[in-house]
Amino acid sequence: DIPIVERHQDLAAPLFSKILDVIINRVAYPHSFTTWDNEYELDSQQFLEMRNLVEDVLISSYYLLRVNYVNQLFHAALNFSKEWNVLEAVMFGFCSVSKEICASVKSMDDFQVDGSHSQAICDELLKLLHQLCSQTPGDSAIVQPLVVAAIAKFIGSFSSIWNEKCEGIELFQ
Repeated sequence: DIPIVERHQDLAAPLFSKILDVIINRVAYPHSFTTWDNEYELDSQQFLEMRNLVEDVLISSYYLLRVNYVNQLFHAALNFSKEWNVLEAVMFGFCSVSKEICASVKSMDDFQVDGSHSQAICDELLKLLHQLCSQTPGDSAIVQPLVVAAIAKFIGSFSSIWNEKCEGIELFQ
């Protein structure tokens, strides 16, 4: 394993940023997906196995990109909020690294390591939560059952951050 500072510049953040985009597109369900019973083009076992396998790559991407990982997924969620499958994939990208994000935010605070990164991550997550919760039922992405489940998982995955970093009323404003 080569330390990040010793890696060639082409193998750093720009590469992992591009990989993050590719992974989010690959782990997205087909737009026409309704249930596995009605899906003939995609094998459920292969799709779910791929999602399990890419989690390590997402974790590595997060550790390299940090705040930029959160920003990139935040902007993808905003840009594709009408496309349920991409929004669900973005939620998957967040939830896959939620333990690492929560641990990083906590350790940044505990060791007084650049608190601005910790706050920036919390701010982006809170903005995304507000954006997701302010959607109207007329938005097709929000009523899709897989998106509802992904948003619920997102909320639960980051509850420890919001519990420590946000006033209760702040979450619902």
